[in-house]
Amino acid sequence: MGRACRRSVKTGSYWSVSTSTRFHRSVPTRQDGWMSCVFCSLLLDATSADWVAKEEHAAAFLPLPSSSLAPGHTLVIPTAHASGVHEAGSSSLMATMALIQKVSLALRATLGAPGVNLLSASGPGSEQSVPHLHFHVVPRWEDDGFTTWPSQRSLKKVSASPARLLADAIREFDAGAVSGTRG
Repeated sequence: MGRACRRSVKTGSYWSVSTSTRFHRSVPTRQDGWMSCVFCSLLLDATSADWVAKEEHAAAFLPLPSSSLAPGHTLVIPTAHASGVHEAGSSSLMATMALIQKVSLALRATLGAPGVNLLSASGPGSEQSVPHLHFHVVPRWEDDGFTTWPSQRSLKKVSASPARLLADAIREFDAGAVSGTRG
C-alpha cells in the first residue's frame, strides 16, 4: 500500500501515514519553503483536484476548466517536488513519463484522440507558470483547429556547434564532471 501525508499538529511539519491509496509523496515542511507550491498542496488533498491517476511517484489531474486546451487535457507531475527537469531525479522522470504514456493511451481509447502534444516549460526564461515540474498532455485530432507548435524562432545565437557542445556536455555529465541531478 502507499502512503499519504498528514500535518503534525505539534510541529507543523508533515509526516507520512499508511492509507489504502497507492499514493506516496515526500512532503516538504514549511521550513523547506515548498508549501507555497500549488501542486504540492494539491497532492496533500485528495479532493482538491479532478484526479485522473495517483501513483507512487507520479500523479495526473485535469487543469482548471478555464485553462483546459482540449477535452481531456491532463497535467502529469512527479509526486516528489522538483521545480523543473534540471532538478528531477531519473527515477522520478521515468515514472512521470510512464504515466504520460498511460494518459495518452487512455485519451486515444476513450476520446478517440489519435495524437497528443506534450508541453512543458522548465526553468528561468521558459515561461514556466508553476514551479513544480509538470507536463501538459493535450489530446489532438485531425483538423481540431488548434496549433501548439511555436510560430517564432529564438533570437539567441551561439558561436560554436550546438551539437558538439551538447555531446561534450553529456559525455562530461556521464563521467560525473558536470553538476546535475541523476537517480
